[in-house]
Amino acid sequence: MDAGDGGGARTPWLRVRLFGRFEAARVHEASGAETPLELSQRRADRLLAFLLLRKGRAERCEISETLWPEAATNPLDHSLRLLREQLGDQAGRLETRQQSVVRLDLNGVDCDVLAFDAEIARAAALSGAAEEGGAADAARERAVARYGGSLLAFWREEPTTEIPWLETERARRAAQCQEALWALAMRARRANDGAREADWLRLHVRYFPRRDRGWRALIRTLAEAGDALEAVEVYTRYQAALRQLDQRPAPEFTALYRELLERAEVPPATDEGGAATGPGTIGGALPPDTPLYVERDADARVATALARRESIVLLIGPRETGKSSLAARALARAGRGGTLTLHTDFQSLARADLESAPALYRALTEQLADQVARSPLALPPPTSLPLAAATAAAAAAAACAPSLLLERFVQSGVLARAPQGVVWCLDSVDRLFECPGVRDDFFALLRSWHEKRAYPSAANRAWQHLSLVVACATEARLYIRDLNQSPFNVGVRVELGDFDPAQAARLHTLCRTLDGDDPSDSAARAALYELLGGHPYLTRRALAWLAEGENTGDVTAFLASADRDDGPLGSHLRRLAEPIVSDPALSEAVGQALAGRPCHEEAFFRLRSAGVLSGLSAQDPRPRCALYARYFGRRLARAA
Repeated sequence: MDAGDGGGARTPWLRVRLFGRFEAARVHEASGAETPLELSQRRADRLLAFLLLRKGRAERCEISETLWPEAATNPLDHSLRLLREQLGDQAGRLETRQQSVVRLDLNGVDCDVLAFDAEIARAAALSGAAEEGGAADAARERAVARYGGSLLAFWREEPTTEIPWLETERARRAAQCQEALWALAMRARRANDGAREADWLRLHVRYFPRRDRGWRALIRTLAEAGDALEAVEVYTRYQAALRQLDQRPAPEFTALYRELLERAEVPPATDEGGAATGPGTIGGALPPDTPLYVERDADARVATALARRESIVLLIGPRETGKSSLAARALARAGRGGTLTLHTDFQSLARADLESAPALYRALTEQLADQVARSPLALPPPTSLPLAAATAAAAAAAACAPSLLLERFVQSGVLARAPQGVVWCLDSVDRLFECPGVRDDFFALLRSWHEKRAYPSAANRAWQHLSLVVACATEARLYIRDLNQSPFNVGVRVELGDFDPAQAARLHTLCRTLDGDDPSDSAARAALYELLGGHPYLTRRALAWLAEGENTGDVTAFLASADRDDGPLGSHLRRLAEPIVSDPALSEAVGQALAGRPCHEEAFFRLRSAGVLSGLSAQDPRPRCALYARYFGRRLARAA
């Protein structure tokens, strides 16, 4: 099978990955097992990569001048000898019989970059054909599937110095992948497939976070689909990415954002000058440096747990109680102390990433690799990283257990580069509960990392320096039956709920809304708290409405219209109601809670995780706040 074909059923003899981190392994024809090549000495890894990028043929003088421009002696022959040794019985495929040329036989080489190049060329050739749509887009999909991040992302001459000969190669493939993703997203848009369009655009912003058009299009697509909350979250992530570069979104992009979210009935986060107005960002995590954050006891508990380097810190609470905001502040605090911080939001993963264990672990590895490469707190990487293990047996095991690939990368590519330890936040892990093909294996892996800390051998010592912050709204015991394979019953558990009256009053003070000492303001605050029950998200939404134009301070109007479908909280209430009124079991459980009667246990936990009901058990369900009781009482009566 030719390396550029991207097809064929015959087992390759060599597998090389150049996108993301460098990996190279011989493939044994009989068993299919892979033996990683040890090529870090004498830049033999760079020699192999260079030959592949030159389609298997390069002049000796070009190789020497490119790889060893400052060398007093030419180490090319030594590197060729090491590469032949690693190729074993396939060493004859590396030819140097011509004194001036080095050739590598690419027959039977599976290389991601060459397969990517072939599919991009195939898409370009089909672009003018009448049947271009299907065949060209299929080629683009295959190309994108082989792209795994920046070409040889870890390779630097020095920690901050790029390798000159790689820059052009990297830029060309990145531009081609961007254009392929954009074409696929636009095809989905023309087909009115908003979900598929969003998937392609999520990949676009993951791989190319500095390109405005991907962020702009993703927010537009989410807003048009009615997913205003994720649209706000995406915009907040974009703001955070730009903040690291001391930049802000362009005015026209901010205007587009405001227009889209106005249509989606979500108030904007800031005024034109960027100063906070009302409660600041509505929906999604608050920026870590916002002055509008209300600290609770949970903040101190999380900070203490991370200072002690606890293995797992669980943030448990219904939707919209501030788990993501608390996690963001905890990561920022840890980062200021020199700890390498990483963040994965499972809501941002594409559907394809959750369809199988290999897809999930590859997506997580790529995401971590990108974050580590960008962090100033990470030590320089080695010149190459192992594919999965140092021996053929371990590599064969990794082929059966994809989780070993992620585990070994975390150990060698993350922990080994973080002398002050690592905090990895796993946000919205609830999404995995609906993916049984990956759920049990992933959570068992997290539990195994916790267990490794109990055995402080040399092999396990690195795991003492990893802390996981796991944010979850769902009752895990409904999905994970084996408690010995669960990360949700170990570590430190921190529960988040709604604001108490003092915390709600603190938010009023920070937002400068109804924060006076006169009786009218006190009565208005009490009325809002009675209706919303300290619900953090709804309280911020209410304060945003009360801070806008003609609504300013009109609590009476807010209280009168809050539970209407066309009221200030209408989009939120409709979003909550849609899955409930369409599910008889959930509708029945809400009705029973409104009547003060017990309900079915599974329905109770689903509704409590969604933030609709509260209570300790299905024997004592109740609406989370008076607003929900009023709205669902009327909505369910209408449906009946």
